Amino acid sequence: LGLAFQLQDDLLDLYGDESQFGKMKGGDIVANKKTFLFLEAMELANNAQKDKMLYLMNDAVMQPAEKVRQMKALFEELNIADVTAEAMEKYYNTAMQMLNATDVSASNKVKLMQLAESLRIRVS
Repeated sequence: LGLAFQLQDDLLDLYGDESQFGKMKGGDIVANKKTFLFLEAMELANNAQKDKMLYLMNDAVMQPAEKVRQMKALFEELNIADVTAEAMEKYYNTAMQMLNATDVSASNKVKLMQLAESLRIRVS
């Protein structure tokens, strides 16, 4: 569940509503964080795209908004938002299957499932 939450956080960082999420859009890119989005993009990218992403990660002069714009364009070429959403759903579903398999009372499972669902559908 924690992995699903983190992937949702990575998506919201780039695609979420700043006013509702409370972070600058693309802050992870500006901070050169190697998020799931970046790592997955590097796995799927051709050599030219990889070179561009590495250039963007290492550029200390480019304006932050331009860096975010260019990296986001590369992510969109590679359908990284969809890839990330699919991975997030996989982790969420696995967590729910594991929770269902535990020897916990049904009433406690419901509470945990409600919490998990609230984390999954955070504001975008």
